[in-house]
Amino acid sequence: MSDKAEKKTDRRTIYTRKQITEAYLSLLSEMPKNKIKVTEICRRAEINRCTFYLHFEDINAVEQAIEEDLLKKFKAYVHGQMYHKEGRLQLSTLFLDQILDDPAYRTLMLGQTDNPFLSLMRQIFREDLVMSLPQSHHLSDRQKQLLYQFIAGGVMAVQLEWLRNGHDHIQEENHFLDHLVQTAIQIDLPPDR
Repeated sequence: MSDKAEKKTDRRTIYTRKQITEAYLSLLSEMPKNKIKVTEICRRAEINRCTFYLHFEDINAVEQAIEEDLLKKFKAYVHGQMYHKEGRLQLSTLFLDQILDDPAYRTLMLGQTDNPFLSLMRQIFREDLVMSLPQSHHLSDRQKQLLYQFIAGGVMAVQLEWLRNGHDHIQEENHFLDHLVQTAIQIDLPPDR
Protein backbone atom coordinates (compact mmCIF):
# COMPACT_ATOMS: atom_id res chain seq x y z
CA MET A 1 0.00 0.00 0.00
CA SER A 2 1.38 3.43 -0.86
CA ASP A 3 2.01 6.14 1.74
CA LYS A 4 -0.78 8.21 0.23
CA ALA A 5 -3.24 5.32 0.53
CA GLU A 6 -2.14 4.62 4.13
CA LYS A 7 -2.65 8.27 5.10
CA LYS A 8 -6.08 8.25 3.48
CA THR A 9 -6.99 5.06 5.33
CA ASP A 10 -5.72 6.52 8.59
CA ARG A 11 -7.81 9.64 8.09
CA ARG A 12 -10.88 7.53 7.29
CA THR A 13 -10.28 5.34 10.31
CA ILE A 14 -9.87 8.35 12.58
CA TYR A 15 -12.98 9.97 11.11
CA THR A 16 -15.09 6.81 11.47
CA ARG A 17 -13.97 6.17 15.04
CA LYS A 18 -14.76 9.79 15.87
CA GLN A 19 -18.24 9.46 14.36
CA ILE A 20 -18.87 6.33 16.42
CA THR A 21 -17.65 7.85 19.68
CA GLU A 22 -19.62 11.05 19.11
CA ALA A 23 -22.75 9.03 18.34
CA TYR A 24 -22.27 7.03 21.54
CA LEU A 25 -21.77 10.18 23.63
CA SER A 26 -24.82 11.77 22.07
CA LEU A 27 -26.91 8.73 22.96
CA LEU A 28 -25.38 8.54 26.45
CA SER A 29 -26.50 12.11 27.11
CA GLU A 30 -30.06 11.08 26.21
CA MET A 31 -30.41 7.65 27.85
CA PRO A 32 -28.79 5.28 30.34
CA LYS A 33 -25.78 3.30 29.16
CA ASN A 34 -27.57 -0.05 29.40
CA LYS A 35 -30.26 1.11 26.93
CA ILE A 36 -27.82 2.00 24.13
CA LYS A 37 -27.59 -0.54 21.31
CA VAL A 38 -25.07 -0.90 18.48
CA THR A 39 -27.89 -0.36 15.98
CA GLU A 40 -28.65 3.08 17.48
CA ILE A 41 -24.98 4.05 17.43
CA CYS A 42 -24.73 3.00 13.76
CA ARG A 43 -27.85 4.94 12.84
CA ARG A 44 -26.59 8.07 14.60
CA ALA A 45 -23.07 7.72 13.12
CA GLU A 46 -24.51 6.94 9.68
CA ILE A 47 -22.55 3.72 9.32
CA ASN A 48 -23.45 0.05 9.08
CA ARG A 49 -22.90 -2.63 11.73
CA CYS A 50 -19.96 -4.14 9.82
CA THR A 51 -18.16 -0.80 9.95
CA PHE A 52 -18.86 -0.51 13.67
CA TYR A 53 -17.39 -3.96 14.35
CA LEU A 54 -14.42 -3.21 12.13
CA HIS A 55 -13.45 -0.47 14.62
CA PHE A 56 -14.83 -1.67 17.97
CA GLU A 57 -15.51 -5.05 19.54
CA ASP A 58 -18.62 -3.81 21.37
CA ILE A 59 -20.16 -0.78 23.08
CA ASN A 60 -17.88 -1.16 26.10
CA ALA A 61 -14.88 -0.81 23.76
CA VAL A 62 -16.31 2.50 22.51
CA GLU A 63 -16.62 3.85 26.03
CA GLN A 64 -13.17 2.53 26.91
CA ALA A 65 -11.65 4.34 23.90
CA ILE A 66 -13.34 7.59 24.96
CA GLU A 67 -12.15 7.19 28.56
CA GLU A 68 -8.59 6.38 27.47
CA ASP A 69 -8.46 9.52 25.34
CA LEU A 70 -9.80 11.67 28.17
CA LEU A 71 -7.47 10.07 30.69
CA LYS A 72 -4.47 10.85 28.47
CA LYS A 73 -5.56 14.48 28.36
CA PHE A 74 -6.23 14.50 32.09
CA LYS A 75 -2.88 12.90 32.94
CA ALA A 76 -1.07 15.46 30.80
CA TYR A 77 -2.98 18.22 32.59
CA VAL A 78 -2.27 16.91 36.09
CA HIS A 79 1.37 16.14 35.28
CA GLY A 80 1.87 19.70 34.04
CA GLN A 81 0.10 21.14 37.05
CA MET A 82 2.28 19.40 39.57
CA TYR A 83 5.68 19.80 37.96
CA HIS A 84 5.40 23.37 36.79
CA LYS A 85 4.13 25.18 39.85
CA GLU A 86 4.80 28.62 38.40
CA GLY A 87 2.57 27.85 35.41
CA ARG A 88 -0.11 26.00 37.35
CA LEU A 89 -2.83 28.62 36.85
CA GLN A 90 -2.12 28.77 33.10
CA LEU A 91 -2.31 24.97 32.91
CA SER A 92 -5.45 24.94 35.00
CA THR A 93 -7.02 27.47 32.64
CA LEU A 94 -5.97 25.26 29.73
CA PHE A 95 -7.75 22.36 31.45
CA LEU A 96 -10.90 24.44 31.76
CA ASP A 97 -10.74 25.42 28.10
CA GLN A 98 -9.83 22.04 26.67
CA ILE A 99 -11.21 19.39 29.02
CA LEU A 100 -13.96 20.79 31.24
CA ASP A 101 -16.05 21.82 28.23
CA ASP A 102 -15.19 18.67 26.29
CA PRO A 103 -18.53 16.95 25.55
CA ALA A 104 -17.02 13.53 26.25
CA TYR A 105 -15.70 14.64 29.64
CA ARG A 106 -19.02 16.27 30.53
CA THR A 107 -21.05 13.23 29.50
CA LEU A 108 -18.86 10.69 31.27
CA MET A 109 -18.60 12.75 34.45
CA LEU A 110 -22.32 13.49 34.72
CA GLY A 111 -23.79 10.42 33.07
CA GLN A 112 -23.51 7.79 35.78
CA THR A 113 -24.33 7.58 39.46
CA ASP A 114 -21.66 4.96 40.14
CA ASN A 115 -18.91 6.60 38.13
CA PRO A 116 -15.75 4.52 37.62
CA PHE A 117 -14.33 7.25 35.36
CA LEU A 118 -14.53 9.79 38.18
CA SER A 119 -12.89 7.35 40.60
CA LEU A 120 -10.07 6.67 38.15
CA MET A 121 -9.48 10.38 37.60
CA ARG A 122 -9.32 10.98 41.35
CA GLN A 123 -6.74 8.19 41.64
CA ILE A 124 -4.58 9.69 38.86
CA PHE A 125 -4.77 13.15 40.41
CA ARG A 126 -3.91 11.75 43.85
CA GLU A 127 -0.93 9.80 42.47
CA ASP A 128 0.50 12.87 40.77
CA LEU A 129 0.06 15.01 43.89
CA VAL A 130 2.78 12.89 45.49
CA MET A 131 5.33 14.51 43.19
CA SER A 132 4.34 18.04 44.20
CA LEU A 133 4.75 17.66 47.95
CA PRO A 134 7.92 19.42 49.15
CA GLN A 135 10.76 17.03 49.91
CA SER A 136 11.31 18.61 53.32
CA HIS A 137 7.84 17.78 54.65
CA HIS A 138 7.41 15.88 57.89
CA LEU A 139 4.06 14.23 57.17
CA SER A 140 3.50 10.56 57.93
CA ASP A 141 2.45 8.28 55.09
CA ARG A 142 -1.12 8.32 56.39
CA GLN A 143 -1.12 12.12 56.61
CA LYS A 144 0.12 12.33 53.02
CA GLN A 145 -2.60 9.93 51.91
CA LEU A 146 -5.24 12.04 53.67
CA LEU A 147 -3.86 15.23 52.13
CA TYR A 148 -3.87 13.77 48.60
CA GLN A 149 -7.37 12.40 49.02
CA PHE A 150 -8.59 15.73 50.41
CA ILE A 151 -7.13 17.78 47.54
CA ALA A 152 -8.16 15.39 44.77
CA GLY A 153 -11.68 15.00 46.15
CA GLY A 154 -12.09 18.73 46.60
CA VAL A 155 -10.89 19.64 43.11
CA MET A 156 -13.07 16.98 41.51
CA ALA A 157 -16.09 18.10 43.56
CA VAL A 158 -15.66 21.69 42.37
CA GLN A 159 -15.32 20.55 38.75
CA LEU A 160 -18.49 18.45 39.07
CA GLU A 161 -20.30 21.45 40.51
CA TRP A 162 -19.14 23.56 37.54
CA LEU A 163 -20.40 20.89 35.14
CA ARG A 164 -23.77 20.55 36.86
CA ASN A 165 -24.53 24.22 37.48
CA GLY A 166 -22.61 26.11 34.84
CA HIS A 167 -19.61 28.26 35.41
CA ASP A 168 -20.11 31.99 34.83
CA HIS A 169 -17.28 33.05 37.14
CA ILE A 170 -15.04 30.10 36.49
CA GLN A 171 -11.81 32.04 35.92
CA GLU A 172 -12.00 33.76 39.32
CA GLU A 173 -13.08 30.55 41.01
CA ASN A 174 -10.31 28.62 39.29
CA HIS A 175 -7.72 31.15 40.47
CA PHE A 176 -9.00 30.74 44.03
CA LEU A 177 -9.00 26.93 43.68
CA ASP A 178 -5.39 26.98 42.47
CA HIS A 179 -4.41 29.07 45.49
CA LEU A 180 -6.11 26.56 47.82
CA VAL A 181 -4.32 23.61 46.21
CA GLN A 182 -0.93 25.31 46.42
CA THR A 183 -1.54 26.24 50.05
CA ALA A 184 -2.58 22.68 50.93
CA ILE A 185 0.47 21.21 49.17
CA GLN A 186 2.77 23.39 51.29
CA ILE A 187 1.41 22.04 54.58
CA ASP A 188 4.01 20.72 56.99
CA LEU A 189 4.08 19.48 60.55
CA PRO A 190 6.98 19.64 62.99
CA PRO A 191 9.07 16.46 63.00
CA ASP A 192 8.33 13.91 65.72
CA ARG A 193 10.61 14.26 68.71
